[in-house]
Order: sequence, then C-alpha cells, then structure tokens
Amino acid sequence: MRVKVKLFANFRDLAPPEADKGQWEAELPEGATLDDLVAQLGLSGEKQTAIIMINGRVVNEDYQLCEGDEVSFFPPLAGG
Repeated sequence: MRVKVKLFANFRDLAPPEADKGQWEAELPEGATLDDLVAQLGLSGEKQTAIIMINGRVVNEDYQLCEGDEVSFFPPLAGG
C-alpha cells in the first residue's frame, strides 16, 4: 500500500533522498497503522511533540492507514 507523506519545516531534514520538498510516497504493508509509519520514518522520538494529520484531520496513533492516505507531519509550533 502506498501513502503520501509530507514533512514540514525542520522535519524535511528527515525525508529520504527521493523526496521532493519533503513529499514522497511511502510503501507500507496492508494493515499498517500510523505508528508503523512513524517508526519507519524514525520519528518515534518526535511523535510526542509533532502534529500529525491524515487527510487533513488529527487522528490517533493506532489509526489504520489506507491506500492513498495523505499523512502530514508538522513540528511543534511556538510564537510570541
């Protein structure tokens, strides 16, 4: 199964070489969850502070991914 992955801001540094501006399609086994994708990307330590959206919605880490899902990772935001 393939899902579209988008990494924003400093998370783009974690993208594989084939990524175009932090975006690419990741290959995952059928039945994979968001946690599986996070582990594949090596973002496990970042997950606690990241904002992760699938198809524009925030979901639980046990969300089961579907073919064609769009998963966006945003680092924590701060302002002042």
